[in-house]
Amino acid sequence: MQTLYISDLDGTLLTPQCTLSDQSARVLNQLMEEGLLFSIATARSASSAIPLLAKLQLRLPMILMNGAVLYDPVKKQVDSVASIAPHAAEKALEIFARHGQHPFFTRLHDGVLEVCFTELKPGRNREYYEERKNAPDKKFCAVTQLELTPLSEPVYFALFGSRNALAPIAQELGGIVGLSHVFYKDTYSDDWLIEAFSCAASKPAGAARLLRQTGAQRLVAFGDNLNDLPLFEASDRCYAVSNAHQDVRRAASAVIGSNAHDAVARFLLENRSIL
Repeated sequence: MQTLYISDLDGTLLTPQCTLSDQSARVLNQLMEEGLLFSIATARSASSAIPLLAKLQLRLPMILMNGAVLYDPVKKQVDSVASIAPHAAEKALEIFARHGQHPFFTRLHDGVLEVCFTELKPGRNREYYEERKNAPDKKFCAVTQLELTPLSEPVYFALFGSRNALAPIAQELGGIVGLSHVFYKDTYSDDWLIEAFSCAASKPAGAARLLRQTGAQRLVAFGDNLNDLPLFEASDRCYAVSNAHQDVRRAASAVIGSNAHDAVARFLLENRSIL
């Protein structure tokens, strides 16, 4: 029985310094060469995930932006995009505006992902922009108003902020038919993060597609944060790193080592005889 292994990135496969260690890269490349079915599921887009994984010889599509995008690392191109229904995107824009918040709004235009924004206040939102503004696979666009256009497809909303400021928005987003969202603490700051996307887009949906593509019969997941819980629920086995959120540790089949000590790679290497 073949098994597909899918790991989250930040806080799980990556070190606390936001890097992929040489040890993890070496072990995973060796195991994939031997036939391990392994991929990534992350909230990151290709522009920020690909540079971090340069040492990893991935063969399977990656589940990006919480499942809104599947990316082929071999062909170096987007495999598929799950767009938000226009009525759901309109309602989400109205909610953000009513609360005086200004998210990053990703839309697909002429096959290119463009990230629209109206302002960049100091803090994590500006850092997000600075880290990604020169990415080759998408472009950032400063606009006077966030809106839908006839020639683009809405794909994703993302916004950093305090828990108190974002919690009411997250609650309202949960009432929009056709929209899914995740609300959790950022791995690298004290901010919280809202991400919203099509209900057809999710880490489990991306994993299901990879299961069909590979013919694997079992799914095993690794994670650390609240946005990993849906994938955990869809997995046959799920493992939390020891530094994971307490709710993720409780939901896991078992808790493994820390992301600071190559926990995912070590687990796979030590259990290679049953992979």
